[in-house]
Amino acid sequence: MINAARILAAVFLAFAVLYWLAEGVVRRWLGLARLDNCATWAVRNFEYAQGDGLLIHKSLSGWFPHVAVLKGAGVEHRPALHLVEYVPLARVRRRWPPRKFVGKRKSTRLITF
Repeated sequence: MINAARILAAVFLAFAVLYWLAEGVVRRWLGLARLDNCATWAVRNFEYAQGDGLLIHKSLSGWFPHVAVLKGAGVEHRPALHLVEYVPLARVRRRWPPRKFVGKRKSTRLITF
Protein backbone atom coordinates (compact mmCIF):
# COMPACT_ATOMS: atom_id res chain seq x y z
CA MET A 1 0.00 0.00 0.00
CA ILE A 2 1.31 3.43 -0.93
CA ASN A 3 2.10 5.71 1.96
CA ALA A 4 -0.04 8.88 2.17
CA ALA A 5 3.07 10.98 2.79
CA ARG A 6 4.56 9.83 -0.53
CA ILE A 7 1.38 10.75 -2.39
CA LEU A 8 1.35 14.16 -0.73
CA ALA A 9 5.03 14.69 -1.64
CA ALA A 10 4.36 13.74 -5.29
CA VAL A 11 1.43 16.19 -5.47
CA PHE A 12 3.57 18.92 -3.90
CA LEU A 13 6.38 18.36 -6.43
CA ALA A 14 3.89 18.43 -9.33
CA PHE A 15 2.49 21.79 -8.19
CA ALA A 16 6.02 23.13 -7.64
CA VAL A 17 7.01 22.24 -11.22
CA LEU A 18 3.88 23.96 -12.59
CA TYR A 19 4.71 27.07 -10.54
CA TRP A 20 8.33 27.07 -11.76
CA LEU A 21 7.19 26.75 -15.40
CA ALA A 22 4.78 29.69 -15.02
CA GLU A 23 7.49 31.75 -13.34
CA GLY A 24 9.84 31.10 -16.28
CA VAL A 25 7.23 32.34 -18.77
CA VAL A 26 6.67 35.55 -16.78
CA ARG A 27 10.43 36.16 -16.53
CA ARG A 28 10.73 35.69 -20.31
CA TRP A 29 7.92 38.24 -20.89
CA LEU A 30 9.76 40.74 -18.69
CA GLY A 31 13.04 40.16 -20.52
CA LEU A 32 14.79 38.72 -17.45
CA ALA A 33 17.17 35.77 -17.42
CA ARG A 34 15.44 32.43 -16.93
CA LEU A 35 17.03 29.85 -14.68
CA ASP A 36 15.81 26.25 -14.59
CA ASN A 37 16.04 23.11 -12.59
CA CYS A 38 16.11 19.66 -14.20
CA ALA A 39 12.32 19.19 -14.08
CA THR A 40 11.35 22.47 -15.75
CA TRP A 41 14.12 22.10 -18.34
CA ALA A 42 12.99 18.55 -19.20
CA VAL A 43 9.32 19.53 -19.53
CA ARG A 44 10.21 22.42 -21.86
CA ASN A 45 12.52 20.26 -24.05
CA PHE A 46 10.28 17.18 -24.17
CA GLU A 47 8.73 16.53 -27.62
CA TYR A 48 6.09 13.80 -27.57
CA ALA A 49 5.55 13.91 -31.35
CA GLN A 50 9.23 13.03 -31.91
CA GLY A 51 9.00 9.97 -29.64
CA ASP A 52 10.74 11.42 -26.59
CA GLY A 53 10.28 10.07 -23.10
CA LEU A 54 10.87 11.43 -19.62
CA LEU A 55 13.24 9.47 -17.40
CA ILE A 56 12.79 10.04 -13.67
CA HIS A 57 15.35 8.64 -11.26
CA LYS A 58 16.90 9.43 -7.87
CA SER A 59 19.19 12.44 -7.90
CA LEU A 60 22.85 12.12 -7.00
CA SER A 61 22.49 15.24 -4.83
CA GLY A 62 19.79 13.95 -2.45
CA TRP A 63 16.59 11.94 -1.98
CA PHE A 64 14.55 13.93 -4.54
CA PRO A 65 14.01 12.88 -8.20
CA HIS A 66 16.08 13.95 -11.20
CA VAL A 67 14.33 14.29 -14.56
CA ALA A 68 15.98 13.74 -17.95
CA VAL A 69 14.71 13.54 -21.55
CA LEU A 70 15.19 10.27 -23.43
CA LYS A 71 15.28 11.30 -27.11
CA GLY A 72 13.82 8.77 -29.54
CA ALA A 73 12.37 6.41 -26.91
CA GLY A 74 9.11 5.89 -28.81
CA VAL A 75 10.64 5.37 -32.26
CA GLU A 76 10.21 1.82 -33.54
CA HIS A 77 13.54 1.43 -35.39
CA ARG A 78 16.23 3.31 -33.53
CA PRO A 79 19.98 2.76 -33.76
CA ALA A 80 20.63 4.64 -30.53
CA LEU A 81 18.97 6.58 -27.72
CA HIS A 82 20.14 9.94 -26.46
CA LEU A 83 19.79 10.77 -22.78
CA VAL A 84 19.74 14.57 -22.52
CA GLU A 85 19.70 16.18 -19.09
CA TYR A 86 20.27 19.50 -17.34
CA VAL A 87 22.80 19.11 -14.53
CA PRO A 88 24.31 21.64 -12.11
CA LEU A 89 27.82 22.93 -12.72
CA ALA A 90 28.74 22.10 -9.11
CA ARG A 91 26.92 19.17 -7.52
CA VAL A 92 26.24 19.72 -3.81
CA ARG A 93 24.42 17.43 -1.37
CA ARG A 94 21.07 19.04 -0.55
CA ARG A 95 18.24 18.41 1.85
CA TRP A 96 15.54 19.81 -0.49
CA PRO A 97 15.28 19.93 -4.30
CA PRO A 98 16.86 23.04 -5.82
CA ARG A 99 14.38 25.63 -7.01
CA LYS A 100 16.73 26.81 -9.76
CA PHE A 101 20.39 26.40 -10.52
CA VAL A 102 23.04 27.35 -13.04
CA GLY A 103 23.74 24.24 -15.07
CA LYS A 104 24.72 22.75 -18.37
CA ARG A 105 23.15 20.42 -20.89
CA LYS A 106 24.65 16.94 -20.79
CA SER A 107 24.03 14.40 -23.57
CA THR A 108 24.78 10.67 -23.38
CA ARG A 109 24.42 8.30 -26.35
CA LEU A 110 23.05 4.86 -25.49
CA ILE A 111 23.43 2.13 -28.14
CA THR A 112 20.48 -0.24 -28.60
CA PHE A 113 20.59 -3.80 -29.89
